[in-house]
Amino acid sequence: MQIDTTKTLYEKIQLALRNKNTVKTGGGLDYMENLYHPYNDGKRKGDPNTKKFSWEGYNQDPEVSHKAKRQNIYKSATVHPNSKYMIENEITFINQGNVGGCSLMSVLNLLQLGGYKDETDTVLQTFGSSYFALQTWKKFSTLYKNKLHADDEGYNNYRTFSEFLNGHPRLNDLSKYLGYQWVRTSALRYTDRRGPYNSIIGGKALKSTREYNERTLEYLRDMIDNGYAVGIAWQDHFVAYVGYYDDGFIALGSYGDDADQGGLHRVPETILFTDSISDFIFIKVADPAAAITKPMSGVAVSGGKTKKTKKSTKKTKKSTKKTKKKAAKKTKKKVPEKKSEPSIMLTIVERIEARKKKGLARLLGQPVFW
Repeated sequence: MQIDTTKTLYEKIQLALRNKNTVKTGGGLDYMENLYHPYNDGKRKGDPNTKKFSWEGYNQDPEVSHKAKRQNIYKSATVHPNSKYMIENEITFINQGNVGGCSLMSVLNLLQLGGYKDETDTVLQTFGSSYFALQTWKKFSTLYKNKLHADDEGYNNYRTFSEFLNGHPRLNDLSKYLGYQWVRTSALRYTDRRGPYNSIIGGKALKSTREYNERTLEYLRDMIDNGYAVGIAWQDHFVAYVGYYDDGFIALGSYGDDADQGGLHRVPETILFTDSISDFIFIKVADPAAAITKPMSGVAVSGGKTKKTKKSTKKTKKSTKKTKKKAAKKTKKKVPEKKSEPSIMLTIVERIEARKKKGLARLLGQPVFW
C-alpha cells in the first residue's frame, strides 16, 4: 500500500470522502450489543477496567526494567520486527500528562516510527520544543496550549484534527507522510452501525454489521503484519497501534516509558473495538536494513573521488587461462529454477477462515471484562 506524499492529511481525507466507495449491509439486521462510546456512553463509567483502555498506570513493577517489560509484550503479541527495532532504538517516549493532546501525540509517535523523527524535530524546534523536551508533560502543555493553541478538550476523529493541522503549515506538511482510511462515513451514531461501509475494507457482499467489524479487525491486523503502524481514536483517546494479540491490540502509549509496560500497553478488545471507530491514519514503519549502505565492490576512494581499482595485466591473463581450463573440464550445471515463494499477504476472508480453524473464532466479539 503506497502512501501519497504529495498531499497533506487534510487533502487526503477530503479526497477519500468525495470518492468513497460505500456499501450497505441491508435493512432489518440486528444491531450488535456494544456498551462502548459513542453508542451507550456512561454505562461503563462504574467499570474499574475502563482506564486500562487508555493506559495501565505509572511505574508498574518497578523492579523490572522498561525494556524487559516491553520484551514480555513482544513474546505474547504480534509486533513487526521493524516496529520492535524502532521502539527499542529510535523512539523517544513522550508524555502528554493531563493535557488533552492525544491526537497530536499519536501523530508525533507515528512520524517517529516512520523514520521522520529528525524532520519532525526540526519543525518542533520552530515552536521552541523538541522530542527530548516532550518527555516532560509540562513542556508538552506549553507546546500544545500556548504555542499551537490547540483544543484541550481534544478532537473527535482524525477528520477534525486534520482541520487543526491545516492551520499550521509546518506541521501540516509533515502529515503528507500519513495515509488515511475511513471506516464509517460520518460522525459515529447508533444508526451508522448498519452502514454505509467502506468496500475497500469489507468488500461488496456484506451480510451483517458484525461481518464488517470482523473484516475491519483483520484489515488492521493485516496492516500491522505488513509493517505499518496505525493511529486510531477510540474511547476518546488517540493512540498509535504497533501490534496485536488474540484479545486485542498493542499500543505505543503517550505517557512516557514510566507508564504502562515500558511505554507499551494492551487494549483488550477486538470486534467491539472495530464497531466503535470512524477512521484511522497509518504510516509505513521505517526499515532499518534500508539505511545500511552496502560497500561498493571494485571501487576505491581517493581524494574524495571514486575510481575503479586497477589489476595487473599479467594477473588478469593468468586468471583468464585458468578459467578456460576449468570450463573445459567441467560441464555446465543446470541451475534449478527458484520456485516463487507463496505470498504472505492473505485476503481478509482467508485470514478469518484461518483463525476459525485455529479455534480463535470464539474470541471475536467477546468483551474481556463483561
